Amino acid sequence: DRTPPAKRILACAHNHLPDLLERVRPVVVVLMGGAAQLICDKRISLDVHHGIPQRTSLLNGLWEGWVWPSYEPALGMRDTRMMSDIMAPTVPATRTA
Repeated sequence: DRTPPAKRILACAHNHLPDLLERVRPVVVVLMGGAAQLICDKRISLDVHHGIPQRTSLLNGLWEGWVWPSYEPALGMRDTRMMSDIMAPTVPATRTA
């Protein structure tokens, strides 16, 4: 359960995400876990930004839009003290027409 090095995370993201983002064209990307936050061009701290949508870009501008930073769900199983933070209310998503 070790977090991969940042270099490996970014290499994997650059290899797999460009095609996926092009095909799916998401409006919102949910980044789950601290390691996933590394692909975001804006510095994200889960302690500050968990559950708060951020307008930013990913992978050096490859994709731009809304990012929803979130703790990884398994964190609550590994560290039960974090369960209340994971389950805490977050900023509700607003529906657009």
